[in-house]
Amino acid sequence: LTTFLLSMHATPFYYAGDEIGMSNIRFDNVEDYLDIETINRYNFLKRTGGDYQGFLEDQKTSGRDNARTPIQWDSSSNAGFTSGTPWLKVNPNYGQINVAVQEKDERSPLHYFRKMIRLRKEKQVLVYGNYTLLDLENPQVYAYTRELEDEKVLVLLNFSSDAGSFVVP
Repeated sequence: LTTFLLSMHATPFYYAGDEIGMSNIRFDNVEDYLDIETINRYNFLKRTGGDYQGFLEDQKTSGRDNARTPIQWDSSSNAGFTSGTPWLKVNPNYGQINVAVQEKDERSPLHYFRKMIRLRKEKQVLVYGNYTLLDLENPQVYAYTRELEDEKVLVLLNFSSDAGSFVVP
């Protein structure tokens, strides 16, 4: 995803924690949510009756608070975010997914993010180049080029879990 976002035209958008691959938390209790939309939907469900468990399961994938947990700096208490009480619970995976762990790993999402940022700064073709989609019918490989003046970059991405192949034109 980092390659995709940083090799496309326009301004790439990253939310806090994306650069280290933070995953969404999946709260088990409605009381853990602070998002007003979730709270309002829950209150409506209480007034009108409905499937509480189904609602809670839906919020695990669609609730906005899932992506609003504190940035995971290290494996200390509250993921190193605060010595106080964070506004939302810290994702339980903070011991494995955090900045401190990834700083030490040259193959981490954080290091890859930084490399792609450098490449985007060095290669104007990734910012301003014309986009051409290749092999539209390929179900595994999303292929495109970015071209600016005499520079051309081929980008090959696979967003599936299946192996893919691509023949360079």
